[in-house]
This record gives sequence, structure tokens and C-alpha cells, in this order.
Amino acid sequence: DAFGAQPQQQQQQDAFGAQPQSRFEVVEPEDKGFDYTYQSDMDDNGIVYAIATGGGTREWANPMKSRLMAFTFSAVDWPSAEKMATRRASYIGTTNAPDSWVAIDVGPGKSVRPTCYTIMTGRSDSHHLRSWCFEGSADAGASWVILSQHANETSLQGAGQAHTWQVDASAAQMAGPDGFRWFRVRQTGMNSSG
Repeated sequence: DAFGAQPQQQQQQDAFGAQPQSRFEVVEPEDKGFDYTYQSDMDDNGIVYAIATGGGTREWANPMKSRLMAFTFSAVDWPSAEKMATRRASYIGTTNAPDSWVAIDVGPGKSVRPTCYTIMTGRSDSHHLRSWCFEGSADAGASWVILSQHANETSLQGAGQAHTWQVDASAAQMAGPDGFRWFRVRQTGMNSSG
């Protein structure tokens, strides 16, 4: 599978405890797009929020349930299909091992040019990411561009806490004019619980 998991291991979910958000432009067919600028963690300017609300033209509805986006992951310790795309902390996590990942497909005909992203911790005071990469793909995961890389990062502390990081602007340009359709948070070391 393009995201690095065997097809029988890959599961679609709609809970995403590590939810990327960013300043971005969602480009749709016929060059219709949305441009949002980050103001604060978990504001109304993120990828998931924009797609879920059609750029603010409708009420929020879980974009996984309405089939506007897809979430996949390598292996799951705490499955919670109902909560992957919610806007509040939930119990969801991948296996605590390097190269575990959670991915998001923003949907057919859409692409994103991020400048930053936000991760929210789950409902626990433990098991927070410490070393990971935030990556983008324009080719269904056949190749990934590292947009942000972290080693022994301690900004994610406590239950339901969010933090935002900038992406590497030169790396983000590697998607070309169309941006990325797929994003992945890939764990590169153990989490805060060892």
C-alpha cells in the first residue's frame, strides 16, 4: 500500500488525535479554492475544518462520516473510528514504534499548500509524540516530502493540548503548483511513555 502498511493492516478511521491543521489553500476543480491563515491552535482555519464546512458555507459535519476525507493509519492501539476527525481530544493512537503513522487524504480533486500544522494531544496525560515527521505527498504516498521534522520535542504535554509548528517553506514548494493531497504524521522514535 502507498502509505507503507499492508492492505489488511490499513484501517480507515474518523478519529485523528494528531490532527494536522494549517494555513493552506484547498484547490478544487476549475481553480476554486480557499485560503486560510492560522490565527490560533484549533481555530476555524485548518484543513479538516475547511473541508468539513465547505470553506465555511455549511455547518461542521465530520468529514470522514460525510466521505469528504479519508484517514488511515499503520496500526492502532486505541481504535476509535467515530472520533478521528472530531474537534476535541479523543483516545486514538498508533502503535508506539518508529514508523507508525496516521495519514489524511483531503479528497479527490483537492490539494493543500500548508505553511503550518497543529497537533492536538489525546485525552490522556501520556503517550504524546516526541519524535516525528509531518509529510506531504502528491502521488498517493508513492513518495513523501518531509515538511517538518521533530526530535525529542516536548511541546505536546497534558490532555487535550494543541501546538502549532511551521512547515519548511522550501519543502512545501516541492509539491509544485498543485500542492499535496495526502499528509502523514510519522513517528520516528518512542512517545512520551517510552
